[in-house]
Amino acid sequence: MGLALIGAPLAAAAAGPPAHPCDSAPFRQFDFWVGEWDVFDTRTGEPAGHSRVERLYDGCALRENWSEPGFTGGSLNHYSAADGHWRQTWTDSQGAWREFVGAMDGGRMVLVWRTQAPWESVQVCRQCRSAAE
Repeated sequence: MGLALIGAPLAAAAAGPPAHPCDSAPFRQFDFWVGEWDVFDTRTGEPAGHSRVERLYDGCALRENWSEPGFTGGSLNHYSAADGHWRQTWTDSQGAWREFVGAMDGGRMVLVWRTQAPWESVQVCRQCRSAAE
């Protein structure tokens, strides 16, 4: 019996630490967004702002920091393994607050913001880049 008790901890230690909960592929779907970005208006080609996106909390979240002249904002993003969706909370220097929910769709990350009234739902495509880009 004493050998079994000693052997169990040794076997667990030999197997290594348990896998980190946020190391699975779904938690990496937004990795294409991580980095420093100079953002341009697609219609005019003029500079629109700057974005810095970083992974936090051992890869379990992403933080976006946005800035442009006279305006700043940011978001915290997390993948929910429970329902397979990404959640993004946005707030900015003008007091706006938005909750987006979404997922990969056809190789693009699509996050949707819904207004208070369901019949007024607005689909806002944030970070709608292909993960392959």
